[in-house]
Amino acid sequence: MNHGLAKYHRFGLREIWLKVFFESGLEALEVICGPMQYLGCVAWLRDAELIDGRKQKTRLCGLLSGVWGRRRRLVWQVIWVNLARNSRIVRLFLSRTDWDRSYSKAELVRLLSPRGYKERTVSNAVNALVNMLKESPLGEEFGYGIVSKGGVERRVRKAPEKEALLYCVYRCGELLGREFGVVELLRRDEEVYAETPGAVFGVSSDGVVSLLLGLQRRFGEKLLRCEGLGSRSRVILAPCSPYDVLEEVLK
Repeated sequence: MNHGLAKYHRFGLREIWLKVFFESGLEALEVICGPMQYLGCVAWLRDAELIDGRKQKTRLCGLLSGVWGRRRRLVWQVIWVNLARNSRIVRLFLSRTDWDRSYSKAELVRLLSPRGYKERTVSNAVNALVNMLKESPLGEEFGYGIVSKGGVERRVRKAPEKEALLYCVYRCGELLGREFGVVELLRRDEEVYAETPGAVFGVSSDGVVSLLLGLQRRFGEKLLRCEGLGSRSRVILAPCSPYDVLEEVLK
């Protein structure tokens, strides 16, 4: 039962590990990492959808490794979107904490504790999350979880890449359908909210409609179309997968 939180072995995904993975593969990571670090790294890479259950590189890995050298921010933001779907501790962090406030380690352990889990298991998972925020641009650079002696604060420091936002909306579309109301992106429903632009990137409730209209202008109505006004608007997505869309806009 604890596997979903214990699998990272208290280690977060680090920038240097991701760089080595893209450039030299898992074999090189096994050389530079200790045994527990390697297991934790593999778990993060799998949750990021960069490797599959057999430790083989995925289609997404091919897309992101191809732009890693020039679009590092985008790569990390796409990974963050995927972790919102696949990582239990990241999902809990995004759905149960608020922007523009700081949380102590003890507060995070209490807030992010699912029913039936031991405090030590949750504490280790929080340590892994905090380690990732500290050792990658997700924390200090982007502001998704700024680590300090006082705790962890969520405060947006850089606007996300447009391609990452579009990818995020398409991931939401996997849950909500190809057509959905903007209001669905605003509800604090834990099952959906953790993957919305608001939870993942700090887009304000008032800014969601402007964001969607901006994506429509940037990428065209073929990929995203908004109908209606304000929070009553509806979003219509193309009948393709998030991977397909990402590949299209990265051409």
